[in-house]
Amino acid sequence: MIGSTLNHYSVTAKLGQGGMGEVYRAEDTKLGRDIALKVLPPDMASDQDRLERFRREAKTVAALNHPNIVTIYSVEQAASAGSGPQVPKSPRPEDQTSSGASTPIHFLTMELVEGESLDALLPSSGFALDRFFELATPIADALATAHGRGIVHRDLKPANILVTTEGDRVKVLDFGLAKLTEAEAPDGMTQLPTEALTQEGIVVGTPHYMSPEQAKGERVDPRSDIFSLGVLLYEMAAGERPFRGATSVELLSSVLKDTPQPVTEIKPELPRHLGRVIGRCLEKAPADRFQTAQDVFNELKSLRKETSSGSIAPPSPASGVMRSAEEIPWIAVLPLKCKTADPEVEDFADGLAEDITTSLSRFSYLMVISRNSVQNLDTRSMDVRQIGQELGARYVMEGAVRKAGYKIRANVQLLDAKTGTHIWAESFDRNLEQADIFEVQDDITDRVVATVADPHGVLARSMAAPTDSKPPETLSPYEAVLRFFLYQQRVGPEDHLPTRLALERAVELDPEYADAWACLTIVLLDEDRHFFNPRPDALDRALAAAQRAVDLDPANALANFALAHAYYYRRDLGAFRSAAERTIGLNQRDGNSKAMLGILMGYAGDWERGVELTKDAMERNPHHPGWYRFSTFFDAYHQKRYAEALEIAQKINMPDYFASHYALAIAHAQLGSKAEATQAAEAVRRLWPNFEQEIYSGHLEKWMFAQPDLIAHIVEGLEKAGLVVARPGLAPGSRPSVTEASSTLSLAVLAFDNLSSDPENEYLSDGITEEILSSLSGVDGLRVAARSSSFSFKGRSVDSMEVGEMLGVDHVLEGSMRRAGNRIRVTAQLVNAADGYQLWSERYDGEMDNIFDVQDEIAASIAAKFELNLGSQVETRAAQRRTENLEAYEQYLQGQHHWYQRSPAQLMKAIDCFEAAIELDPDFAPSYAGLADCLAIMRVLSIVRWEDTQERAWFAARKAVELDPELAEAHIAMAYVAMYYGSPWTEAEEHWNRALELDPDSSLAHSQFTLYLAAFGRASEVLEHGEMARELDPLAPFVQGITGAAFVFIRKFEEALKWGTASLDLQPDYPMALLVNGMAYSHVGEHRLAIEALEKTARLTNRAPFYLGRLGLAYGLAGDRQSAKSLLQELDARSAEEYVSPASLVPIHLGLGNREESHRWLEACVEDHTPPTTLLCTSSPSLYDLLDEPRFVELFRQLQIPVVDSGDD
Repeated sequence: MIGSTLNHYSVTAKLGQGGMGEVYRAEDTKLGRDIALKVLPPDMASDQDRLERFRREAKTVAALNHPNIVTIYSVEQAASAGSGPQVPKSPRPEDQTSSGASTPIHFLTMELVEGESLDALLPSSGFALDRFFELATPIADALATAHGRGIVHRDLKPANILVTTEGDRVKVLDFGLAKLTEAEAPDGMTQLPTEALTQEGIVVGTPHYMSPEQAKGERVDPRSDIFSLGVLLYEMAAGERPFRGATSVELLSSVLKDTPQPVTEIKPELPRHLGRVIGRCLEKAPADRFQTAQDVFNELKSLRKETSSGSIAPPSPASGVMRSAEEIPWIAVLPLKCKTADPEVEDFADGLAEDITTSLSRFSYLMVISRNSVQNLDTRSMDVRQIGQELGARYVMEGAVRKAGYKIRANVQLLDAKTGTHIWAESFDRNLEQADIFEVQDDITDRVVATVADPHGVLARSMAAPTDSKPPETLSPYEAVLRFFLYQQRVGPEDHLPTRLALERAVELDPEYADAWACLTIVLLDEDRHFFNPRPDALDRALAAAQRAVDLDPANALANFALAHAYYYRRDLGAFRSAAERTIGLNQRDGNSKAMLGILMGYAGDWERGVELTKDAMERNPHHPGWYRFSTFFDAYHQKRYAEALEIAQKINMPDYFASHYALAIAHAQLGSKAEATQAAEAVRRLWPNFEQEIYSGHLEKWMFAQPDLIAHIVEGLEKAGLVVARPGLAPGSRPSVTEASSTLSLAVLAFDNLSSDPENEYLSDGITEEILSSLSGVDGLRVAARSSSFSFKGRSVDSMEVGEMLGVDHVLEGSMRRAGNRIRVTAQLVNAADGYQLWSERYDGEMDNIFDVQDEIAASIAAKFELNLGSQVETRAAQRRTENLEAYEQYLQGQHHWYQRSPAQLMKAIDCFEAAIELDPDFAPSYAGLADCLAIMRVLSIVRWEDTQERAWFAARKAVELDPELAEAHIAMAYVAMYYGSPWTEAEEHWNRALELDPDSSLAHSQFTLYLAAFGRASEVLEHGEMARELDPLAPFVQGITGAAFVFIRKFEEALKWGTASLDLQPDYPMALLVNGMAYSHVGEHRLAIEALEKTARLTNRAPFYLGRLGLAYGLAGDRQSAKSLLQELDARSAEEYVSPASLVPIHLGLGNREESHRWLEACVEDHTPPTTLLCTSSPSLYDLLDEPRFVELFRQLQIPVVDSGDD
C-alpha cells in the first residue's frame, strides 16, 4: 500500500495493524493535510459480516464529537490502489456487479494524531499524582460521552490511548470493537438484534483489561468499559497491573476470581479516595461497580480538585507544614432507614437520600462521596466513626423515615465522623393526604440542603471553624475558601484583611481553583462597597477575578454568583440580571445566593423578583441569617407600608450590624415613634461614628444607585430620626435630570436580555428591542444608534460608559424580558453614559396579546424623559411593522432573528418563519420583505439556483411594496431582488433611493447601495454612502466589509484594505471582510497575505464554492497553479452532489490565465442568470482584463455587468 493512491489520498507510511484493519499515514491531496487511513484487508472485505462491522465502526465513531476522541472524516472505497488519483466506480459495495469485478478497497479517513501511546509513556512506578489526573480525567470524560451515545468501546487499554505531542492532549482510539447499545439505564440494557457487533459467547478484547463478563463471553454493556478503565487507572497509579497470569488462561482466571491488592497498599502516598474509586471500578459484579462513566469522571474531577486545593500548597515558611489532601472533609449521605414495611415509603426514603446527595454535590466547595460507594457499604454493625473511616468521610448524614396513615416523618441528622458528635438534627412531618409524595420529597430536600450546605449552613460553619485560629499564610487554598465563609458570617474590616490575604495566596498557589477566585471577588468588592481596607481599582480587580472563576468553571454556581455581584457594583444591570438568573439555575437550592441576589434584584428595580427569591430562600432555611429580610423590608418601606416594614426590621436582629439599626430608625421615624427612632439612630452612630458623613456616598449610592427615589426616601426617614445626612452636591432627594446630564440627545438601545427559562425566547427579546429602537429612531431631536452597532454588545461584559464612548451616545437604554406562557415582563433602564448613573427604571407586565402596548409605553416613556414627542410619523412607522395576528408577528420576529445571523442554515430557517407568517397574515408587508431579502442573499452567495427561487423572490418583493409603499424595508427588498435577480439591473437604484428617502438612517441601505454604485464606477458616491453607513452604525462589521468590497470593484485597493481591516477589527472571523482583504491583497502583490485571508474564509464557511472561487483566483495570481487546479477538481466533484454556480469556476480559470475556459463558464453564467454582484465579488477586477476582446464585451452586456473605468469620477 505504501506509495499507492486511494482516490485522492497518497499513502506514505504504515502506522499499525489491528483486528479490524491496517492503519496508514496518508496525504489528502485535495485539502493538503496528513490524515490516518484505516483499510480493511481484502480478505476481510470479501467477508460480508466483517464488512458490515467495519461500516458500523465508522458509523459509531462518526457519531462522536469530543476533544479526547479521535475524529473520523469520511468513509470511502476505491476500485483499487494505484499510482495516480483513483475514482471509485460506485459509492457503495452493493452497487458493484458480481461478474468479474475486483473487490473494492474499503477504508475510512481519520484525524492523524501525532504522539505516543500511553503504554509507551507509563513509568514503572506509575505516574505522579498530578500527571495521573491530567491523563485519567479526560479518558473518563471521553468514555462518558461515548456511553451517552450508546457506544461501548470493548477494548480500552493503554495502546488505544495516545497522548499528543503538541498540546499534551489525550485521544482515545480504536473503536474497532465498539458495540451499539440501547440508550437506557444499565440494568435495562439489551442487545440490539440488528446492530449487534459481536455474538454472545465470542470473547473479544485484550485479556489484561477484560471485564469478568467479557472474559466469559457474556453480553456486555458500558459497565464492562468501567472495569477496563479501573484496570487502566490501577496501572497508571501503581505502575503495575491488578491481574497476572503466565498464560492467557491463568490471566483470565485471575480476572474472574482474584481480588487485586489495593492500590493504596502498593503506593501508600496515594489519596485513599482514589483507591476507593479504582476498587469500585474493579468489582467483579457489574451491579457493584460505578454504573456510569460519568460517575467515575465526577469522582476523578473532585479528587483532582481536592489534591490541587490542598496537597499542592508548598510548606508555610512559618510552620513548615504542608496541608494534606486528606484534611479536606468529605461528606457521605447514608441510605435513610425505612421504619415502615411499605414499598412506597422505601422508595421515598431512597429517593430522598439520592436527592440530598445530588443537591449537596452542586455546592462546588463540598466533596460528596458518590451514592454508589455509600450504598455498597454494609453499615448495620458499624458506628459513625467506623463508617467515616471506611468511607474516608469526615461528615456523615443519616436518618430514618416512617409513616403512619397519611403522615410521614423524616428524621435527618448530620454527625462528625471523627468525634461522633451531632452537628445538626431535625424532624420533618408532612401530610401525604394534601400533597404529592414527590412534592414532599422535594420540600424536605430543600430544607435539609439549605440548612446544611450553603455558606451560612451548619456544615460550612463546622468545616470553617478550625481555620479561625490559623494564620492566613498557613492556610491551603481550600482552607482559604472555608475562611471566607467565616468572614461572611461576621463581615467586618478586622476579618476582611486576613481573609483577603488568604485568598490572594490561594490563587497564587492554585491559579485554576475557581472557588478561590469567586470568594476573592466578594472580598475585593467589599473594599469598595463597605470601604474595608480599600485599595485602588477594587471593582476592576473584582470583575477580573470573577471572570477568571467563570472561565475556569462555567457551571460553577459560586463563580457565577461572584460574577453577578461584580456586574451589579459596576452598574451593568443587564449583565447582572443574566448572571444572577444563571446562578440560580445552576443551583436552585442555594438559599444564600437566592437571598443575596434577591436583595440586589430589588435594589435594581425588580422588587417582585427580588422578594420572590428572598422568600424562597427563607422558606428553605428557617434558620437563615437576619440579613435575608432586607429585601422584604425595603420592598415594604418603599411602598410606604411602614408598620409591615417595622415588623420585618425587628426580626432582622443583627445587633452588631449598622443597617439593622438604621432600618429600625427609618421605620419608627415614618410611623412617628420618635423615641424609638432616636434610640435606633444612636445605635447606628455607635457602630458607625461617621455614618452621617459617609452613608450617602459610601453606602446608599453604592448599593441602591438604581433606585434614586428609594435613596431619597431612606434619607427622609433618617433625617426624621435625627440623623443629618451629607449629600455631596445634591439637595435631599434630588438627582440630575436628563437635560442636565447632557444637552445632546443621543441614545443606544442595547439588546434586551432574555431571562425566560426557555432560551428559544431570545427572538422575542430581540424583537422587542428592535421595535423600541425603530419607534425611537423616528423621534425628531433624538439620534439613535443603529441596530447592528447596539447589538454588537450582546452577550458581552461592557458597562454603559464604555457603550457611550464607543457609539458616541450620551444615554443607554438596556433591559430584560421574561416570558412565562402568555405572560411577559419587560424591565427597562435609562442610564447616563457619562457616569453610569441610572436616570430612570420601570417594569412593564402584560400579556403577549398586548405586546405592542408594552413596546409603545416604553418608547413613550423614553421620549417623555427627553421631553420629546413621538409624533404621528413614529406612530405610522410602528404600525407598519405590526399585525393583528400575534402568531404571525412571532413568526416574523423569529425570521428576523435568524436573518440577522446570515448563515445558509439560518437563512433557510428565516425563510420558513417568514413564509409561516405570510400564511397566517397574507397582508403583513414586513414578512414579504424578509422573505425576499433571504432569497436575494442566498442567490448572490450562490447557495440557490435562479430557476428555483426567482419567481418567489420577485413576488415577495413586489407584494411587500404593494401592501405598504411607505415601508423602507419593502424597497430594500425590491432593490435586493433587482440586483440579484434583476432584469434590468438598474431598477435597483430607484428602490435604494426610495428606501433612503423613507429611512435616511438605514445603515443597511447605505452600505448595500455602495455595491451598486461601485459597479458603475461612481467612486465618490461609494465613499459618501459608505461613510454615512459607518457613522450611523460604527460597530457593524458588515458596513465596513461591504463598502470594502465596493472599493475592490473600482480598483481602489488601499481604500478597500482600510475598510476590510476595520471590519476585521470588529469581528476577526467575518468572512466578507476576509474576502475583501484577500481580493485587495491579490491585486497589490501581497499574495501570501491574500491566500492566508482567503484560506481562512474557506475554513469559516465550510469551503463554500462562492469563496473557493476567489481563493482559486488568488492561487493563480500567486503562481500556485497546482492548488488552483485542485480547487477546480474539488468543485467539479462536488457539482455532482450540490449546486455549484459557474461563477465559482470563472475566477479560477481567470487566475490560471485560461481565456477559453473563462469564456465557457461566463456563457454558463448567462444560462445560470448569475447576478453581476456575484461575479464582481468572485472575479473583480481581473474580470475586466477580458474586455480587450469583443466576445467578452458581449458577455458583459448579457450579464448586465457595466463596463467602467478605474472608478475615478
